[in-house]
Amino acid sequence: MENLDKGKFYGNSKKQFHINGLTIVDSEFQDYSYCPWHYHQNAHFAFTTKGNLIETHKRKQIQLSAGFLMYNHSQEPHCNSNYSELVSALHIDIDTNWFKKYDMNTSLIEGVWEIKNPVLKNIFYNIYKEVKYFDNISELAIETMVVQSVNEMMRANNLQTSAKPSWVIKIKDLL
Repeated sequence: MENLDKGKFYGNSKKQFHINGLTIVDSEFQDYSYCPWHYHQNAHFAFTTKGNLIETHKRKQIQLSAGFLMYNHSQEPHCNSNYSELVSALHIDIDTNWFKKYDMNTSLIEGVWEIKNPVLKNIFYNIYKEVKYFDNISELAIETMVVQSVNEMMRANNLQTSAKPSWVIKIKDLL
């Protein structure tokens, strides 16, 4: 299984930016049919901007289509298949030092997240627009939106886990 280094994703990179520990990659997957099992050195967001594909994880398959947003924490093995004719995605690779810089407890966002929150999806649509029209204030705008997104995920998970007794969480993990 391949370990993809910081900022590395399958597909053809159309644009790539490095912003204070974030690597933003706008990729397209033309004539792809399969992507082998791999994992990423860093956590990352993936925002599908065009087309469809299936991402397979140890315990589930996820159908990704345009507008789908997901988060994979580092070291989460997965593979991709069933690409439609043209797929494109915006990936945001997050270095571990970036989380430390903002004193973020990453244990609250471990695992694979299928993000359905329309506020977070809208944030990523705005990040995508910033990448398309990158100018002198885009770096600050993008980093601010990523901070907001991670913070929102951590709050949601903290509220969810604090509402359940610990024994419920353990049983769910065992099942």
